[in-house]
Amino acid sequence: MRSALARLLTELSLGIVVVSLANAAEPTTTETGPKSFCLAAAEPDSLTRFTPAKLLVREILRQAVLLAAREELGLATRDMTLRESMAPTDDANALVLDAHTAESEGKFVRLRITRGEGDAAEVLYEKELPYPSGVGKLVDYAALVVAVEPLTRTEIPDALRKAGMQGNANKVDKTVLLAERSKKRLAELNFFSQMAALREVHKLVRDEGESAQTLAALVRVYANLGQLTKFHWNASHKAFAARSLLYAQRLVARDEQSPWSLQHRAYAEALAGLHAAALADLKAATPENDVPADEMLAEGARPPLYTHWVPLIEALCRYDAPALEKPPADDDLAELAALCAYLVVENSNCESMALTAGRKALEVVPECYAICDSMDRYSGVINRHTTTVQAPMELGERIKDRLRQFSDLPAGVNEELRSRALGMIEGHPDPAWAGGAPRAALVKSLVQAGAVGRDTREPSWELLGRLLEDITIVHVFRRLEFFHDGLGLPSSSYRDQLPTAFAAVADHPYLPLAKTAILDPQRDVQQIAKLLESSQAVDLGLSLLPVHQRIGYASADRGSIRTIWWDKIWRHTDHTAEDLERMAQFANAREFAHLLQTVSPHSPQAIALLVANDPEYSQDKLVDWEKDGRNQAVVCKALGLRYSRLGQSSDAERCLQRYIELSPDQWGFGTLADVYWKQKQTDKWQQTLEESLKHEDFALSHANTQVKLARYFMGQQDFHRAQPYANAAAQSGAAWAMICAADCHEGLENWDQAEELVQATAERYSDSRLDWFFWCCRTGHGHKDAAQRLAKQIAPQLSLSSNGNDWDRLGVYHLLCDKQDLAKKAFAKAFEISGQPYSAIHLALLEDQAGNTAARDAALVGAVDRGSKLTGQGNLPTANIEFAKWLNDAYHQPADAAPNVAALDEQLKTYDVHNQANLDYFAGRYLHDHGHDDLAREYLEKCLATRVSKWNLAVAGQLLREMTPSDGPQKSENGSSEESKPTDGKEY
Repeated sequence: MRSALARLLTELSLGIVVVSLANAAEPTTTETGPKSFCLAAAEPDSLTRFTPAKLLVREILRQAVLLAAREELGLATRDMTLRESMAPTDDANALVLDAHTAESEGKFVRLRITRGEGDAAEVLYEKELPYPSGVGKLVDYAALVVAVEPLTRTEIPDALRKAGMQGNANKVDKTVLLAERSKKRLAELNFFSQMAALREVHKLVRDEGESAQTLAALVRVYANLGQLTKFHWNASHKAFAARSLLYAQRLVARDEQSPWSLQHRAYAEALAGLHAAALADLKAATPENDVPADEMLAEGARPPLYTHWVPLIEALCRYDAPALEKPPADDDLAELAALCAYLVVENSNCESMALTAGRKALEVVPECYAICDSMDRYSGVINRHTTTVQAPMELGERIKDRLRQFSDLPAGVNEELRSRALGMIEGHPDPAWAGGAPRAALVKSLVQAGAVGRDTREPSWELLGRLLEDITIVHVFRRLEFFHDGLGLPSSSYRDQLPTAFAAVADHPYLPLAKTAILDPQRDVQQIAKLLESSQAVDLGLSLLPVHQRIGYASADRGSIRTIWWDKIWRHTDHTAEDLERMAQFANAREFAHLLQTVSPHSPQAIALLVANDPEYSQDKLVDWEKDGRNQAVVCKALGLRYSRLGQSSDAERCLQRYIELSPDQWGFGTLADVYWKQKQTDKWQQTLEESLKHEDFALSHANTQVKLARYFMGQQDFHRAQPYANAAAQSGAAWAMICAADCHEGLENWDQAEELVQATAERYSDSRLDWFFWCCRTGHGHKDAAQRLAKQIAPQLSLSSNGNDWDRLGVYHLLCDKQDLAKKAFAKAFEISGQPYSAIHLALLEDQAGNTAARDAALVGAVDRGSKLTGQGNLPTANIEFAKWLNDAYHQPADAAPNVAALDEQLKTYDVHNQANLDYFAGRYLHDHGHDDLAREYLEKCLATRVSKWNLAVAGQLLREMTPSDGPQKSENGSSEESKPTDGKEY
């Protein structure tokens, strides 16, 4: 229990000091003072590149200023973090101030309120608080809130009055109760109902006064909004969470010994991801610690000692999924229970369990779009076919009815609802942008209705419009990104829908970010970088990772947009369960895992991260963690993987079998099968994979498993046994599955069926355009003319790429077309971009054929030098480097010397099959060029036998046929027996 004395001691221990109030200006506004208060936002001050600048820390400080203006001065407020518009600086009825925050880790946090811009900015208030340190580098948000909240009732409103603000604090009336309508809306976890409840509660406070019930309602609604908006591309969820925490502390300050107040503070802390703090408050709020109600609570109106949602909040903090799966005691808890049940598995990376929980939750809370967006992180095609459609469809179908629940909806908005088709538009059926321009017009109408001075209610109509706009832009991006990356569709297949898609978010400042969804992350790096820069995005957080990942192939230099974005995302990460669980998947896993265990002591993700990333710390805890985490799939997953790597097969088998009981997904079955494979138990390996086919497929798991089984039997030359698996996999339409089936039919010498599959893949997927042509060249079968015409379609695109692999493919294409000069240019460009020895070896072979020995030798020296640097960075196996050395030695042997193939063969034995295939071709090409055709055939035939490197296999097959008379004619385009030849055409 936090008594008044304890709170006083906490504040004294933090050493709260006012740095400056003397500069506060005297009132300069009209006689009555401004009626509205606008709070601008700035990036947290960055004292150094690696200085933390956590957004929740910033928002706790900023929202303290906003609460002071709203609750202590009775002003209508606007918040730039929430994308609400600021009033013009010359508006006498509104005051616009800036809140600047800084964080010096382990030393202090600072709030500075200023008026004006630049050097002329006037400091109205400045405060430094000792850094709220927890264990290690942990930020103690609970202590920060305890220190900051009293300022909202004392120093900050005093400073605002000195700046010209006038007004009175809320009346405190212990008899004010919530209307039943507001209670009902509070239980509905969609942003429309929460915003409606919020406007009702704030109006109730203004009209009748502040009470325990009104403060408690504000705590819950802002906490709910924090969860509902966490996928938006801004810091709105941090602002809402900060408001919830501050209102909770305000409630505790009114009656700090009340279980009711502590339970509500626990609600705010739990949904903000501060689980340890929430559990401490719930423990302190147990009925046996109850004391008589204070004067704020009216006789007969006192809230119950034990709020009915407490078991759900406690289960959330303890990650107790079984408890959350039970039907809640009250119907009005159904949506909260569903949300909490998903939150405990959300960041587990256990596909089947998480997606099953998400679907169950969406049956109860279909308008919780954050759940759909979170599920969309699992990249399986089957899953994303649902997640990218379900949320926008729900929004489109419900938007009119949801807006009409607002009793005071502005006339202009009502007119939009009557005259506009906000749902599906004929000819543009995709729900992600079905609203099109009418959606943007609706947002504009809400923004205009919520203008400063026009809308005096809290929160503004503009905020409702901005939330709708923020949701829509994520829906548009996710859907387009799924089209481009998930399905691999050519842009021509959805180009006619882009005007409607982008019209739906035409006024959003982050429209450039949405446009990155239709660009290729490898080939269009510069365009993506320009779009990211033009957006001038602020408050970068984890919700923007899907956009940031689209620039993964860009330069990572210190000044690059890729590095700038990542630095800010990293520094903005808060020490909350949600942020730490997600961030630990990308960086500093060991450090973040320990922080996470402190913030959220029951987080199974923390245990899993420690198992994987801190073996010394976790070694003597594994047995207990397995026992305690038997019902936590992510713990079983981590233990299974750890034991597997240690070669402890029986332990790995036990943990992985438990994992697939909890989350029967491809990873679990595949990893367990690998355990059996390493033990040479192929019968159990096959049985495990077969068993996986009986469980639901969320991605293309079944096809993946069928390919694995087909490849196994094909490796044994048992193509008939492989065929059912290969054909079943091909039904998925995935390129790799269709190619597997093609290989199987090729093994059965069903050439027509094999070509049909390869052709279908090349025509369906733009990145596979060359594959049909490569197949024809490798096998000597098929319609080579038609295949070459299709291949030529992608050549111009490859020649504009900034990716070395694309230039390598282009080089192989030109080789197959007998255009050595173009091939040399392509391989030289590939080597310039990537520094990969593979490209340089191709270039050296071509220069040798042309008699350019100096250029040949330079290419090989470059292969060794640049390749060695890449190897030192862990980016490259040594196979190509060692072969470049062998080839260089071979070129400098006397002309009559026999090739040293014994040394080459010893070298090849140490490499995997993919490297062997490439090097067998290179060796065969060298031997053929230097008159050793018998040896060349051996290496080329070994290359073809591997069937793993379709680029070099294609040139190996064509070269081998040139050296050996063909067994049969290749089909021309019309299927006749005439031998096809490369067609003439434009050279790229």
